[in-house]
Amino acid sequence: MNPQTFLRKVLVVDDDPMVRNILSVNLKEEGFEPIEADCGETAWRLLTNGEHHFSAAIVDRMMPNMDGTSLTKRIKSNPAFANVPVIMLTSAAERGEMIDAVQGGVFDFLLKPVEPNLLSMVLKRAIGI
Repeated sequence: MNPQTFLRKVLVVDDDPMVRNILSVNLKEEGFEPIEADCGETAWRLLTNGEHHFSAAIVDRMMPNMDGTSLTKRIKSNPAFANVPVIMLTSAAERGEMIDAVQGGVFDFLLKPVEPNLLSMVLKRAIGI
């Protein structure tokens, strides 16, 4: 762990447990505290239950029930979470879907599989460390 990195909680939302695990391991190595959610609904419950204060969210674009764009719009429309930067993960995105996500408040997009160093740089830029 980098001693200059502050411990920050990051919400990791992906319906694939292997992806969540890989992201969490990489985040821990960089000094972050990942909290995992397997879908948008679970992520929303974690945000709203008051137990955690998240510095950022890493959200998969394609998930069942509530996709990443819908979750991002919900996060950004709530004054309590509007300042939480959302980094969206995608395997492939259509131009219109990317525009919709950016209009919904996405801070940045990363392509899967995510390069750990790039994830760390984008995350640190998003939260200002």
